[in-house]
Amino acid sequence: MQNDTEEADFQALLRIAGISFAPDRYPVMLDAYRNWLELVKVLDEPMPMPVEPAAAPRFGGAK
Repeated sequence: MQNDTEEADFQALLRIAGISFAPDRYPVMLDAYRNWLELVKVLDEPMPMPVEPAAAPRFGGAK
């Protein structure tokens, strides 16, 4: 589902970063941005501690 503010956010991020590209590439880049937004949603969902890889104890090598 596309959010009404996604395109405005995309345009703002481009301006902030100083990125530009040919106008005919805009629809493709906007679509890629929207796909990226879907991919990073998983990062907002915390994993339970037993399966969270970052919380795994590190044995060996640490002194």
